Amino acid sequence: MTCWSSAKETNSATGINDSLKQLQLFTGLTINKSKSKVFFPPCEVCRNKESIAEILGVSIGSLLIRYLGLPLSSVYPKPRHYSPLIDKVMGQIEGWQLHYLLQEVLN
Repeated sequence: MTCWSSAKETNSATGINDSLKQLQLFTGLTINKSKSKVFFPPCEVCRNKESIAEILGVSIGSLLIRYLGLPLSSVYPKPRHYSPLIDKVMGQIEGWQLHYLLQEVLN
């Protein structure tokens, strides 16, 4: 689950925590806080990082991770960030095209 909020005030974290408790009450689903992290943008001045993490009951994570081959970031990605993913998908499509063309030739 991904939640976006202001990192300037701790009341946003309290609101997210309350929402997660409501989710648990209504669905029975719980957040595994030992596997969850809170991320902060590097450019935003936030003196409440530790307080927010404590309110949420999770640790502070680093945005130096990738998802689907794309770097996770707090800023909008640029087209160049999509190049590795596009190249990978195009390679898969070309492989499928070759496979199906060969099947047509052999049949």
